[in-house]
Amino acid sequence: MEFGVDFLEADGGIWRDVLAHLVLSRMERDTWRKIGRSEQRRTEWLLGRIAAKDAIRFLLRDHYGLRVYPSDIEINADENGRPVPHLRTAMDWVCKPTVSITHDGAIAAAIASIDSSVRGLGIDIQNTAGVNAELRSLAFSEQERALLDSVSMGRQQEWSTRLWCAKEAAAKALGCGFSKGPQSVQAQAFDDPSGTIVVAPSKELLERSPQYVGVRVKTTSITTSNGSLVAASAVWE
Repeated sequence: MEFGVDFLEADGGIWRDVLAHLVLSRMERDTWRKIGRSEQRRTEWLLGRIAAKDAIRFLLRDHYGLRVYPSDIEINADENGRPVPHLRTAMDWVCKPTVSITHDGAIAAAIASIDSSVRGLGIDIQNTAGVNAELRSLAFSEQERALLDSVSMGRQQEWSTRLWCAKEAAAKALGCGFSKGPQSVQAQAFDDPSGTIVVAPSKELLERSPQYVGVRVKTTSITTSNGSLVAASAVWE
């Protein structure tokens, strides 16, 4: 979903406060008020929660014919920072949604599932201008840089962003995050026509947590009013 930051933060942030009271539970509002790093961070957090709640609401509507309000869904965070949704209705006994959230400035997105076989989801969006040469040298392994070298020069910036988004989405889906830096997960191969990237945990991570396996991540390019973005989604089953 997309809101203009100027609109949300105009007049002392009154419209952002209205949104927060419409969509957040009391506990979530308390959490939101305590986010003190910056006003931008508070706006991004709120938009991410709205996107996540809408993703879950649409699933409940399409699969169960159930219509709930955003405040009927409460999203906490586990010890690793992953969002954990709870339904403040009787459906919480029969439906345990899985959700992942991402945002880039005023743009927020979420992916959700109510499939019990899904162990983790990951989503990430990035502006294509955000991945520079310094980030590539720090975040990508020698093997990953070799993959990028196989792409034409005209598409290297786009595919650098796809690769970075894929790593972020895979780390979220596996629940490991970048515990050992950006090379905690590494791209093994990609398919240019489909935008699919195969991402696997590092050898060290696999030795410590054998349950982790590689995931296939779907990436796509998006053009918005804010410029060109790349989105990546990953599912761990």
